[in-house]
Amino acid sequence: MSETLDVEQAASRLGMSRAAVTRRVNAGEITATRVGNDIRIAAAEVERYRQSLMIAMAREDQDGIDDDLTNMPRELTTTEAARQLGVTRPTVMKWIKDGSLAAHMVGSHHRVLAKDVMEFVEERREEQLRAFERLREADEALGLDN
Repeated sequence: MSETLDVEQAASRLGMSRAAVTRRVNAGEITATRVGNDIRIAAAEVERYRQSLMIAMAREDQDGIDDDLTNMPRELTTTEAARQLGVTRPTVMKWIKDGSLAAHMVGSHHRVLAKDVMEFVEERREEQLRAFERLREADEALGLDN
């Protein structure tokens, strides 16, 4: 039987957060099996995904494209990420620790990929739109939409 990994092990091998791996599984980018509430990923699938990321990055470098984030470095310090997100560094660290924002370690320091910051911004925007829609529906239900 081939080796399978849990989300935390896959995240470690890919240099991503658990949340980032789970998002990619849910998006169908990484093939996984659900066993009850657990997600299991074949080690070979993790390696395939890692290689596909490396190939994509090499192509972008070759084409001079920076992940469609023009003039933005691929890797940000937590301070730079905080600046991009318009929050404090401790807030970024909280999001990293709770798995909301993907990050990896470089020595003893956290680094955040620019694409993960952009994904995080998009997810938060979608979450805010859903919350707004729920408020609007509640207003309509209460007759406050005049």
